[in-house]
Amino acid sequence: MEANFRISPRILEHLGVAAYTSLTKCLAELCSNCYDADAENIWITLPENFSGKAKIIIKDDGLGMSPDDMRDRYLYIG
Repeated sequence: MEANFRISPRILEHLGVAAYTSLTKCLAELCSNCYDADAENIWITLPENFSGKAKIIIKDDGLGMSPDDMRDRYLYIG
């Protein structure tokens, strides 16, 4: 499935410039999304060093999303 983000022109009104000002706030929001998906467990893997290509991996055992959910609810920002 090919998927692309769509962004509402009003996104800045909703998020604001300082919505996620730290890594901690971003991780907290992602974990909140896991909880919203009825996850009982969340696994977070942090890189040993935060180089330019470092990845933070978040996995959960919550309910997944269908391709339609992904396109209509996740990839539409705003």
